Amino acid sequence: MRMEFRLTKILHDRAIATLAQAKYWDDQEKRFPLAHRKLVINYARKQQINPAWVFAIIRQESAFTKDARSNAGALGLMQLLPRTARRIARTLQLRFRSNDLFDAETNVRLGINYLKRVMTYTVIYEERLGRTPVPLLERMQPIPGEPTVISSDNPRDNDAS
Repeated sequence: MRMEFRLTKILHDRAIATLAQAKYWDDQEKRFPLAHRKLVINYARKQQINPAWVFAIIRQESAFTKDARSNAGALGLMQLLPRTARRIARTLQLRFRSNDLFDAETNVRLGINYLKRVMTYTVIYEERLGRTPVPLLERMQPIPGEPTVISSDNPRDNDAS
């Protein structure tokens, strides 16, 4: 059973693609995994970003594949371009090499910091457009009746991968 669990964790990208190809929409747990949960929640909280945004980006961009590479040169879970990641790392005073983007923690940390920057720009544009800015944590409301990742009592919240 332990081996089966390990394989499931490694093959998120294949499960996502296979379920979509089979048009099997009912298994939310496999279609929308929470891999790297502890890592994502930790850094999202620090930046006051809703972790659902981060999970959605990771799912869309890399399907939870740590060593993903795009044709455009984006790398890792959140598909960061090395030049962008280097700029963010410099602002955080971190040493950085492009291969660091294949490390889940580095990729998520830099990706969330970049996301925070982009979302902060949307606040500035909302103000410039005469709108009342929506606080960052309220930009994406959870589906009513669904448990939220932050407040979940699920013991798997402590799962590091």
